[in-house]
Parts: sequence; C-alpha cells; structure tokens
Amino acid sequence: MLNVPFSLLISLYIIPSLVIIIFFWVRSEARKKEKVPPESKQFSYCCPICAFVYIDSSKGDYSRCPRCDSLNNKEEARQIKQRKDNSHRVVE
Repeated sequence: MLNVPFSLLISLYIIPSLVIIIFFWVRSEARKKEKVPPESKQFSYCCPICAFVYIDSSKGDYSRCPRCDSLNNKEEARQIKQRKDNSHRVVE
C-alpha cells in the first residue's frame, strides 16, 4: 500500500481544479475583448430632447432615440467620443 499524506492528496485535487478554473476565466475574458465593436462603425450620440446617450450605426441623416423615440438629426445630436480610459467627452 502507498503511504501518501492526506495534505498531498488534497493538494493534488485542489491545484488542478484551480488551474482549470483560471484557464476558463482567462479564456472568457479574452473572448469578451474580441466582441468589442470597432469605433469606426458606431457612434455614441446624446439626444437633445431627453439627454439619453445611445449608440447608432445607421448611415442615414437621422437617428431615432431609443428612450424618447424622437427622430434626431445627426448633425444636431451631440456626438460623444469615447476615450481609451472609458471616459466620455462631448464633441461639438
């Protein structure tokens, strides 16, 4: 019979489990970063009526606010630029 300490058995059970959990966690975080839409296709706008910030990727001259359902001219709606540190600033 093998004489193996109990603490070694517990370690051999916990360490591979933690490695597997960390692997899947890192993999899921990497996949989340892949799903971020490119900045060139979508723009954030601030509705001049209800001040709701929304993303619009349509090519038309007008965008519809999802909150108040108003039709906004893209030239009049303030465009919001997102910085790399996830803060926003208004571009006018």
